[in-house]
Amino acid sequence: MKQMLSFFLYLFIFQACTPTLTPKQKHIPYLDEKDEHATFFVVDDKPMLLLAGEPLNSTGSYPIRLDEVLTEMNEAHYNTALIAISWQMIEPEENQFNFTYVDDLLRIAQNNEIKIGLLWFGAWKNGISPYAPGWVLSDTKRFQRVRTISGENTQTLSPLYEETRNADTKAFVALMDYIAEKDKDRTIITVQVENEIGVLGQSRDYSEEANKAFAENVPDELINYLTNNRKSLEPELLKKWEESGFKTSGTWTEIFGDSPLTDLFFMAWHYSHYVDHVAGEGKKSYPLPMFANCWMSQKLPQTLVPGNFPSGGPVLQVL
Repeated sequence: MKQMLSFFLYLFIFQACTPTLTPKQKHIPYLDEKDEHATFFVVDDKPMLLLAGEPLNSTGSYPIRLDEVLTEMNEAHYNTALIAISWQMIEPEENQFNFTYVDDLLRIAQNNEIKIGLLWFGAWKNGISPYAPGWVLSDTKRFQRVRTISGENTQTLSPLYEETRNADTKAFVALMDYIAEKDKDRTIITVQVENEIGVLGQSRDYSEEANKAFAENVPDELINYLTNNRKSLEPELLKKWEESGFKTSGTWTEIFGDSPLTDLFFMAWHYSHYVDHVAGEGKKSYPLPMFANCWMSQKLPQTLVPGNFPSGGPVLQVL
């Protein structure tokens, strides 16, 4: 093959939905959870094992190259390609949407008889925000950034501000609306929401809103979950909570201690709420199975520290 394909280990977070169909209409891809021993990913009305490869991130913005890559993947017996569509591609100016790239993707994928797992590069990609539109990145007052401990802006949009979340959600919903209308052949079978979320270079956001939230009590929703699921918590989370005497009320440091792991838990809480909002609103338009992926921490001491991998993403410690 002309191009080395990149592979990632994904943490899949799916929500199943079996929609009502009109005559002769294909099912929207969904998860069949009727079997107590297994869950089946159903595509075109039968279970499908995704043999998926991921080309370079910008492949979806170059139709000629996209056609070459999908042809190569088909010949190599892949049945699915993971292709990025970014926020800046579909909304280069605020409220001015352009779905030409989506049209090209559907046409080329169908010609090459390959399914698509769409990667939504919205507010984040690999711990920073390079695929958000220029009109977002240039307005640091409206779209607040993650800040350093000294108060300087980073290259990462903060997950704690609704202005960013709502703009990202609006674009994602517009994308899902368009796919629902145009993709009658069910070429796009799943969607990744954001990409490798989390803060790089530091363990948490020090923006004004983040500092305020960090000083407040841990939300009751999380405390209730910890209490009801103590036996199944991941060891890192359980140990930090145990060190506080299993307190059920207090600030983030009072519940989990003063360490980068506490920052990891705090950021994971806020990123997960952001991503869940985006995914939930998108599913109202078109309920494809959706998932999140992570940049994994490695087993080397220097890379186990949150911030050396994106702090707040869906890594094992925060499951």
